[in-house]
Amino acid sequence: MTPARLYALLLPALVGIALFLPVLQGEFVYDDRSLLSLNPNFQEWAVIPKAFTTPYWELVDASRFSSGFYRPIGATVLAISWQFGGGEPLFFHMVSLFLHGACAMAVAALGLAIGWRPSLCAAAGLLFAASGVHAEPVAWISAIPDLLATLFCLFGLRALMLDKPKSMALCFLLAMLSKEASFGIWLLALVIAALRKQIMPVALLVVVGAVVYGLRANAFGAPSAGFDRVTTHHGLGAGDQFLLSLSLIGRYLGFLFWPWPHAPFHPLRLDEVGAAARLVPAILGGVAAVGAGLVWWWRGRRSHTLMLGLGLLFAGLVPVMNTHALGQYPFEERFLYLPSAGFLLLLAAAVDGIARRSKQAWLMPVLVLAIAVPNAYSAHVGASKWKDEETLFGWAQETSPGAMTGFIEYGRLMLERAQATTDFLQRDMYTERALDAFERSLGIDPGLYLVTSVEREKGNLGMGDALYLSGDFKAAEAVYRQTVEHYRISPMGFLGLANCRGQKAMQYLGEQHPTLADRAFKEAVGHFDTALEQSPGLLNAVIGKANALAQLRRLQEALPLAQDGFARASERFDVAQLLFSLLFQLERPAEAQAVLEEFLRLHPDHPQAFVVQQTLDSLRTLTEEAPR
Repeated sequence: MTPARLYALLLPALVGIALFLPVLQGEFVYDDRSLLSLNPNFQEWAVIPKAFTTPYWELVDASRFSSGFYRPIGATVLAISWQFGGGEPLFFHMVSLFLHGACAMAVAALGLAIGWRPSLCAAAGLLFAASGVHAEPVAWISAIPDLLATLFCLFGLRALMLDKPKSMALCFLLAMLSKEASFGIWLLALVIAALRKQIMPVALLVVVGAVVYGLRANAFGAPSAGFDRVTTHHGLGAGDQFLLSLSLIGRYLGFLFWPWPHAPFHPLRLDEVGAAARLVPAILGGVAAVGAGLVWWWRGRRSHTLMLGLGLLFAGLVPVMNTHALGQYPFEERFLYLPSAGFLLLLAAAVDGIARRSKQAWLMPVLVLAIAVPNAYSAHVGASKWKDEETLFGWAQETSPGAMTGFIEYGRLMLERAQATTDFLQRDMYTERALDAFERSLGIDPGLYLVTSVEREKGNLGMGDALYLSGDFKAAEAVYRQTVEHYRISPMGFLGLANCRGQKAMQYLGEQHPTLADRAFKEAVGHFDTALEQSPGLLNAVIGKANALAQLRRLQEALPLAQDGFARASERFDVAQLLFSLLFQLERPAEAQAVLEEFLRLHPDHPQAFVVQQTLDSLRTLTEEAPR
């Protein structure tokens, strides 16, 4: 390889990595928590073979069966990253940086494969490395499948151009098993190979498609292979859905040209259906798509630049045509990561054409820098908002006031902080912030914005949790009761009801009304049972039921639940206390003492370790002084 070609490959990779270095300081945010940090499945090697037989989000929660996503390679990379990185976000961000640098290099490599000179390839790779549309996918760990799919698609197209059918087939197999966005590029490669009458690549691509279909059909247990799953319940008619698809294409093209301002969540405005706000981008998107198709057909076969540039851009946007599977937010910035490769190939070629026609050698680097610098600023600003959850969700409330997610997640974060602090003033402050966030989330009009039932339930549950934590158990119980009456299947709602009944029982005990207290504890047990029926193994329901049974003096029933709770949450002092108390009351002091010893062994630096040690010392003193 000549020095110029090596330079063309390495410069984009290094710039892409350097630009996004600040993301290494980022934490787990949003879906990273449910996908990785709070999901034991992705923390075990066993998830890798399971990922090839299970839909993607069912690896997180079996109840997410409506999702039609199947991403075993994406899941494998995340699982391996957890093991090698010790579960720290730093390693995941390093993987994202490496993949982004590799994708920038792959853009340049694709240019070399179609005969571009090295300086033009370097320009295309540099524009990709610095693109402002890449802030979200590079900064957010959960977007690693987007980076993987893009990398494999680019190398697959490069192999196709270099007539390496086996490498091409392997790359497209890996891409299609990384994320569904690559399906459009697989189809593009199939059409290109067919037009070029390349029998072997066509045959291999058909085989790859058949293999992916077979794996998906097996994972979803149906011939539809998950393609019939509906994740966006917008209630729009066929005509409005078509307009929505075209308007999304128009919006995506607009964001590629001007990636500003960034926003984490773009809610679907239902009142814009058929209005100019959607009609104008729909017309622009439709004209652009038809025009690109005609240009690609008539001139693309004679120009590799047009064939790959237009092909990558519009084939990468194919998923937006399926408005039933776009998720909660149809416009997502990370969906542009793959199409942007085609757009930036075209942009680099256009800049080169301008420079050549002007016959000014200096114009090419000046124009590239003029485009790259503001894009780099956009990328830097956008990526910085993903560094931690408080920054992300605080920003989301400002930039996406019609999206419930920012308010709900901010409220959840504030509740977690309220529960973690021992400072009463801080606890009240965090609780008030949570209450405000949940109230604002429930104030969003579902007639104006697409709001899912899951979000409404989360908003109500969050409101109940905030009221409970503030000590207003009566208001909290009313919210929980309304929630379970409306949703029926709401284990967290029944858990909240049970906890409120338990608090009422404790109030009765303080007022010397043992009969009323027992009745309230029995009601709490009933609600805990319902929660466990709807969500077997729900930890807080297991522990709560054990506590309620202990208060009812049904110690033998409470014991196995407390043992289960301690086995799964040994770090919780309250659970260790409960199990110790039950064993002691059942006259099993040696086992009770062993629980506290195990707690200290596992968590020697726990804030309550001193109290536990004092209890153990007292037990040992009593044992030594006991008559023999």
